Amino acid sequence: MITSNVTGIPEEWGDAQDYRVSFTGGVFLNYALDEVFSLQPELLYVPKGFTGNLYDGFIDVDVSPQFDFLEVPVLVKCTLPGVRLRPCFFAGPSLGFATASNLKISAGWLSTKIDISSVTRDTQFGIVAGAGVDYVMSRGVLTFDARYQRGFSNIIDDFEFDVSGTTQTVTVDEFKHYGFSFMMGYRF
Repeated sequence: MITSNVTGIPEEWGDAQDYRVSFTGGVFLNYALDEVFSLQPELLYVPKGFTGNLYDGFIDVDVSPQFDFLEVPVLVKCTLPGVRLRPCFFAGPSLGFATASNLKISAGWLSTKIDISSVTRDTQFGIVAGAGVDYVMSRGVLTFDARYQRGFSNIIDDFEFDVSGTTQTVTVDEFKHYGFSFMMGYRF
């Protein structure tokens, strides 16, 4: 599960902004360098974005920029010794490739999705850091972790869109993703 948000949202959305909550998942490889340190490249599907209220009145107008990424974090993992439970810490860079960029606009029971891939960037560079625990079983290792991700690249450029004949302008100075995720995995 991931909760994501962005920095630098338009000022008029500031009071009505909330995290986008979604499911994330993928595969990973853990290559042990020694008994404590390992290198862990991953390939993950990571949905990002936020939800916000553009207009609060007789009919609320909600907007949700939704960005889907394939991400490749390469983590250095430090696993502390233990018999069954092994605490771990990790950090490393991440490169994301956008697979979808949409702006969902809802007013009451009406809803539409606008493809905004023409104003979004295809790649994002960031960093991942977190901690977790590995539970050693008779066949494999069950892993649980919590992680924080911070993007360093602006993911979107300035753009305009219409809502009921009114042009809305989004001017972006710094539109970067950040989020928290909670993951569970199994290692052979």
